[in-house]
Amino acid sequence: MAEHEGALRRVARIYAGQRADYDDLLQEIAFAVWGALPRFEGKSSLRTFLFRIAHNRGIRFLAQHRSSSSTRGSAGDDFADLVDTQPDPESTAISRQKHNHVVEAVQNLPLALRQILSLAMEQLSHREIAEVLGISESNVAVRLHRARQALRALLEKNHGR
Repeated sequence: MAEHEGALRRVARIYAGQRADYDDLLQEIAFAVWGALPRFEGKSSLRTFLFRIAHNRGIRFLAQHRSSSSTRGSAGDDFADLVDTQPDPESTAISRQKHNHVVEAVQNLPLALRQILSLAMEQLSHREIAEVLGISESNVAVRLHRARQALRALLEKNHGR
């Protein structure tokens, strides 16, 4: 878990808009991974296996919490601790602001596009993403292209870039 904790945290962020929801989902993912590890047969990479579990838990979490809370919360200081800090305070503030703009834009994308972007940002191949989401590699390529276009449009619209 320690080796993949950062990636699993980022996956949880896709599905949870509020910090309390995020913490709950992260705990659910950890329990699901712990319970599923004995069934890992090595047919895929361990990383792909973990992402599949995390995404499945995220989808289940959304279904359970859809009526009670929004999955598209503010990307402000609530998740500031997920940003890497830099020695220069001004650079850190600028970096955090850019990060928050991107996170907020990603949170405003439809779920299918958020999933694709998050897995691509984790450096998973098209084949691995297809395994995690249970779709074809060609579908991954199409969704990833659409996700990048949509993200670019949102960033330009919201932040004048």
